[in-house]
Amino acid sequence: MGEPVRIYCDGKVVDGQAQIYMVCYDAEGKIMACGENISEACKNDMAAQYLAVIDSLESALAFFSLAEYPVELYLNSKALVKHLSGKWPVKKKALHKLHQRAMAKMSRFRKIKVVFHGENIVGKVLEEAETQRQITEAKERSSE
Repeated sequence: MGEPVRIYCDGKVVDGQAQIYMVCYDAEGKIMACGENISEACKNDMAAQYLAVIDSLESALAFFSLAEYPVELYLNSKALVKHLSGKWPVKKKALHKLHQRAMAKMSRFRKIKVVFHGENIVGKVLEEAETQRQITEAKERSSE
């Protein structure tokens, strides 16, 4: 089980709900899954980012049985990376339960590393996937 599986996730608040995004790459760099989802009610972007971590890890466990694989979890929030790495305490009370939920999910993996990345990789991949879907649909319609 050499190269790690890479999971990129992000979240933001849209109309009071957590809009979460996730892309999961296998050890060869192929996309295993990508998507976006509306999660539970949410008041701020940090909470939405926690929900993205929780939902992404749950998907990795449930759909791909990745608990035994090394995982790298990429986030574009330095604060969240520091919280999940244990380098910074979670000061906001409203985030304590979300932090506990995220840490519980992380503990189910054999090996997990939380990494900061400054790019919106998730958004780029979702845009590419949507473009590819539209191209495929257009080809299917033209061949009918």
